[in-house]
Amino acid sequence: MSRLRLGLIGCGWIAAAHVRAAAELADRCSLLWAADPDVARAEGVAAQAGSGCRALADYREGLAEVDAVIIATPHHLHAPVVLEAARARRHMLLEKPLATTLEDADHMLAAVDEAGVTLMVGYTRHYQPEFRRLRALCAVVPRRASLWLRRGDARVVREAAARLIGLPAAECARAWGPGFGAAAR
Repeated sequence: MSRLRLGLIGCGWIAAAHVRAAAELADRCSLLWAADPDVARAEGVAAQAGSGCRALADYREGLAEVDAVIIATPHHLHAPVVLEAARARRHMLLEKPLATTLEDADHMLAAVDEAGVTLMVGYTRHYQPEFRRLRALCAVVPRRASLWLRRGDARVVREAAARLIGLPAAECARAWGPGFGAAAR
């Protein structure tokens, strides 16, 4: 089986997670380039990825070299990048959300269908224990009711929030203070 050739479009804070994932799957894929209009960011991510990865200022320069791209751009750029990648017939992993408007989502899905490529929106948090617990908590609360959290539940919400913004729960607890969840007592 040949290794999947990947490009990374967008080198913000989530890019490091994609670099780690590609490294863990090095027997199956290789990250050839990291692209960002901020070339210093792209160079930093490419350096993290190792010697086989180079930095690009414009992702379009590298589309012909890869089988698939990871799109980790700001939300308002999802539609134009997906449309360009679909025109190049590249498979895509897109960081959430799919689009910022229904019209953009419709155009994106039509382009992907026409190109015959796969577009996967990365909603990876669904399976983490704290998010499953948070979903279970929300399911038992009536839509219009206030959510009064018990102390143990406040910890779950804090950990979920910490993961969403990429910080350790202890760091969030320090930032939010020891009174976090105090109203639920």
